[in-house]
Amino acid sequence: MSQFVVSARKYRPKEFHEVIGQEPITETLSRAIIAEKIAQAFLFCGPRGVGKTTTARILAKAVNLNKTENLAEESEDFAFNIFELDAASNNKVEDMRNLMEQVRIPPQTGRYKIYIIDEVHMLSSQAFNAFLKTLEEPPPYAIFILATTEKHKILPTILSRCQIFDFKRIDVPSIVQQLKHVAQAEDYKVEDEAYHLIAETADGALRDALSVFDRLVAGLEGNELTQASVLHQLNLLDWSTFAELIESLMLNDHGQAIATFNEIQSQGFEGNTFMQGLAEYLRLLMIAKDARLHHLMIGSAKKISKVSAQAEIATPGFIINALALINDAEISYQKSLNKRLHVEICLMRIAHASQVIHEADTKKKTDDLGSRTAQKAHTEQSSPTPEPKAEVIPPPVDLDSKEIASSPKEDKVEESRDEALIPSFEVTQDNDSAENTSENETIPSSVVSASELPPKKSELGKRLSLDDLDTPDLLKPKDEPTVNPDKEITRISWDGGLASLTAEVHKFLQESDQTSIASILTNLKITQGPDGIFYSATAKAQKDLLEAQIPSVNQYLKKIYSNAPSLKIVFEEADKAQKKGVMQNAKKVAETMDKSNPALRNFIEDLGLEIDYSA
Repeated sequence: MSQFVVSARKYRPKEFHEVIGQEPITETLSRAIIAEKIAQAFLFCGPRGVGKTTTARILAKAVNLNKTENLAEESEDFAFNIFELDAASNNKVEDMRNLMEQVRIPPQTGRYKIYIIDEVHMLSSQAFNAFLKTLEEPPPYAIFILATTEKHKILPTILSRCQIFDFKRIDVPSIVQQLKHVAQAEDYKVEDEAYHLIAETADGALRDALSVFDRLVAGLEGNELTQASVLHQLNLLDWSTFAELIESLMLNDHGQAIATFNEIQSQGFEGNTFMQGLAEYLRLLMIAKDARLHHLMIGSAKKISKVSAQAEIATPGFIINALALINDAEISYQKSLNKRLHVEICLMRIAHASQVIHEADTKKKTDDLGSRTAQKAHTEQSSPTPEPKAEVIPPPVDLDSKEIASSPKEDKVEESRDEALIPSFEVTQDNDSAENTSENETIPSSVVSASELPPKKSELGKRLSLDDLDTPDLLKPKDEPTVNPDKEITRISWDGGLASLTAEVHKFLQESDQTSIASILTNLKITQGPDGIFYSATAKAQKDLLEAQIPSVNQYLKKIYSNAPSLKIVFEEADKAQKKGVMQNAKKVAETMDKSNPALRNFIEDLGLEIDYSA
């Protein structure tokens, strides 16, 4: 039986163009070899499994052959000229002295003697100092290639004498492409989702991905590797689990979210692992909402399609709040005594974050309205009363004759456009006092018209009723001019169809940046009754969220339909006793807000609304 060779060794690159994900480095080294501008020392640094040692071996062979292509076809062996040392086990001063003794001997074949020192950061300070002089002025035939995963541990004096090449992590598409190449060469059938799961698990290290692949295919009965098999053997959480969880959270259904988390924990996953996966999925949702970031989305076509569809429903506010809450929960997770409850509280806060924010905004708007009203009243009280330009004095009244005397003198009023307007007053005579006055007889009076700017002399000779004399407020000028009513909006008649009505509601919510509310209403059961249109909510939190938006929708429908029905939200599954208690609490809250904040009452009356305490 032939000996099994792991994929990382069997498919190790032998030429520069076969190195995966390090094209800038391999291209630079190839040009340097062709131009014969080879440095005396190189430092390859970067994470594990990204090709540092492989590139060093290819470089060592290429400089001796003085070419960069078709290196695998060359049969000439330069093993006597290439030396590989492990600095982890050769980190003493004596080891460096032995190395310096070997450097003095020129190569027997080839042009250069290559020394590849792996994990060079493991050398001691004394060994570094002993190696420093040789590294600074080596023989012309000696080249040192140092490799390390911890560049910061190397002395600056060593770094300054080397050409430094930083190897990067290999991206997921490149790892998937290499895995497909290996699977095809080994005659394995692998699902596309399985490739992506393996690549994401490798964390940018191609060697780790190939090692995981060997482990998975070794336990197969046949030659087919499925997504379910990868999830089971690697004990991973699938992205579809987080997709279902996000749908529950967007519908404010914290019960379903907690049930999903309980199933995940029963499979052996810890709470911090769960929150990390949920945060990663929320990050994909935020990326999917911005077309400029779509290139950052990693995953199979099925996963990207699902995330893109869900991102159209999720609002940026929901995603940002959820990420912030998860981040806070992850920071305090280790200090929590009841870790399960800690995660469950985080899920409940995410589910109801939008409702809490909406209530806070409503309270802030109400407080701002109250403060502006109080400030306006204070300004009116503290500001000095301007002297009137013209004073209207009620004429003396002779009760015996019931005649009203008035001076025929006309007062001239001169006001600018910036001054307050004084409205005109119509003076008429009561029917009971018409004995001594003819029907068309007029009594001259001095009035000011507010309809013209600049003001002109108003008409004289109008009558004043005796009953009006008891009300001095009629003779006082008003503070503000009369505001013309809004122009009448042409409305249409509703044809009674639910399709046209729901289309208008969806259009209004989309234009009002209420996409999540529109999506929720689309998925709810809708019935038409004599009292209006009823949406059946499936969760209490869902009902509360929708009821906060329904008044604005009904107001919009009344503007476009002359016979607009009233939209209402009903909750079918709630217990009657519980529902009664909730209504009583809502009644108490409404009464308390009405009594404690008069500005709220003025705000409701200005909008033409009223609070139904009997509901």
